[in-house]
Amino acid sequence: MHWDLTDLAICALAVNQTVEVWHHSELFERKRESITQWLDAHSTVETAAPFRLSVELQWWWHKVRMCPWCFSVPLGLAVVSYIELVNHAGQFTPWLLLPVYGLAISRVANLINDTLHAYLRTPRTYGSVITDDTPHDEPA
Repeated sequence: MHWDLTDLAICALAVNQTVEVWHHSELFERKRESITQWLDAHSTVETAAPFRLSVELQWWWHKVRMCPWCFSVPLGLAVVSYIELVNHAGQFTPWLLLPVYGLAISRVANLINDTLHAYLRTPRTYGSVITDDTPHDEPA
């Protein structure tokens, strides 16, 4: 595949969105907590076991996933590898790239929301009451 700037931007956005979902979403909150507890119990690889490759790899992988920058490196490799494999898959290529494009589009939407939050916020409706999600000091 010939990579251009658009392809790289899509990959970067997909990787960034994956890291953001992992580190900030409620979907993975329990998994993050369990990893943190495991890492607290095994503060160094040496305390986990004398030397077992599986424990060494588990400790390393847990540390990587808890660091957003560190996690983006293997994710970037995985996304690029996935795209390269898909490009050699034949006629179904566009359908197989939907997860990558979906993550990239989601990240762009989140960036727009973060940037223009004050201007584009949709009020929530609770029954007949409309709120603007603005915290108020005094109860209504």
